[in-house]
Formats: sequence, C-alpha cells, structure tokens
Amino acid sequence: MAVGLKEDLFPFGYDKRAYTKTDRNKYNEALEDMMLNSGKIIAEYGMVKLSDAEKRNMRKRRLLFNPIELE
Repeated sequence: MAVGLKEDLFPFGYDKRAYTKTDRNKYNEALEDMMLNSGKIIAEYGMVKLSDAEKRNMRKRRLLFNPIELE
C-alpha cells in the first residue's frame, strides 16, 4: 500500500468558469416543461412522422413529474 501526497502541477477543476451555464432554477423550469409537455415536444419536433390523429393524442401525453425539493 502506497502512502504519500500527490502534488499536481496543474489546477484541477473549474476555478475560472462554471462547469455549466445553467443554475438550479433554470434546470428545474426546463425539467418541468419537458415532463409536462413531453408529448407536445415529440409531436412537434419533426423527427417522428405522425398522422394528425396521432399528433392530437400525443400532445396530451405527460410524464410523471413530482418535484422532490419544494421551496
């Protein structure tokens, strides 16, 4: 078993800038929008070809959204 200290020659991490450009509030808003409007997003995105009846039904679909942290 090796015991000792490692001395890095370069700083580790993100000291000068944030790792992501979002914060908790923006993330929670985007997550809520995605979960409550998931069917609408899929129907209107254009990657999946749906008939008009399928689009109408798909727009009503939602995913379960239960935020754990309530402030």
